[in-house]
Amino acid sequence: PNQTHLDRAKDNLLHDFDLVCFLDNLPLCARAIQNAFQFSNTFEGRLFNASMMNPKPSSKFITKSRPESLDNETMARFRAVNNLDIELYDWALSKFAH
Repeated sequence: PNQTHLDRAKDNLLHDFDLVCFLDNLPLCARAIQNAFQFSNTFEGRLFNASMMNPKPSSKFITKSRPESLDNETMARFRAVNNLDIELYDWALSKFAH
């Protein structure tokens, strides 16, 4: 992956997707989905909204051996390997999280 791939990914998000949401802001995501599918004032829309506002945490990825946090060296290695993903995420947040 290189800058060309990053630019292509940005272009795809701008032109090929009608909806871009971020799971770290579920209420905003729920409103965007309701607006996109035009069911915010229906019974189904209210049910959907309630489920998005009160998500049940998944225990699927929680294990007893999972560390509380990662050391700085490990985090730096993750960031170095995923620098284009991080840049794309930050760019998408600035464009779509409003």
